[in-house]
Amino acid sequence: MLNTRYRPGAIDYISAYISTLRESDLSAGLRSWVEAFQRALDDWRNDECQRLLREIKTGELTPEAVGLVRYVEGRWAEQRGDLTHAVSCYHASLAANTDQAHQWRRAQVLSDLALTYHALGQLTEAGKMLAEALIYYRDTEDDEAILEVLAHLASIYTDQGHLDQALDCIQEGLTLAETDEDQAVLLAVQGAWHEAQGLLGLLKSYHLKSRKVVSSVPLAKRGVGPVGMDANRKGGPSHRPVLHRRGP
Repeated sequence: MLNTRYRPGAIDYISAYISTLRESDLSAGLRSWVEAFQRALDDWRNDECQRLLREIKTGELTPEAVGLVRYVEGRWAEQRGDLTHAVSCYHASLAANTDQAHQWRRAQVLSDLALTYHALGQLTEAGKMLAEALIYYRDTEDDEAILEVLAHLASIYTDQGHLDQALDCIQEGLTLAETDEDQAVLLAVQGAWHEAQGLLGLLKSYHLKSRKVVSSVPLAKRGVGPVGMDANRKGGPSHRPVLHRRGP
């Protein structure tokens, strides 16, 4: 006779551990929950993502925790292709995350929201989100994040036909580019800018320069998306860390 008794899996033990940890230390419990969710997201285990979200929402959460949970929910929705729900979740995260001490997280949510708006073809909204994120990154002098946002903004402005604004972003980004990957991204964006102006000769020149720079980068280090916003964007949102904190 087949044994039909339920046998707990790894997610059951993880859930029980997180639940116990939350009762004694909410902050530590949330960290463990985020780590568990990231693993499930990376492996496309949607059932585990759903369970972890359901369980975390049963308890009493601080506004900061709500902002984190809704952000994570947005990331999962984005991965599933439900971009409308992702936008809703990201906005809910922003509404809950108003603490000045956690503006680094707000900037990350804004950046991801911009990517989602861009995917939806809502370029004006994407530009607004990036402009707000850029304010924070300038205040903290985070050159790496500034360069990523500038590259994405340049791409959006080019698509909108705002070529002067796009060129400003490209030129500032080039002054910050320190690695071969950064230079490749900006050169590709600059090539698209010249294409928008109809300068095909220069487009070919920048395309060749970009390919030359990329060819010098080891394969293991490549993965910068065409808009430069996230190094692994083309591999899907699961490959971005749920939270990559840049500030203290």
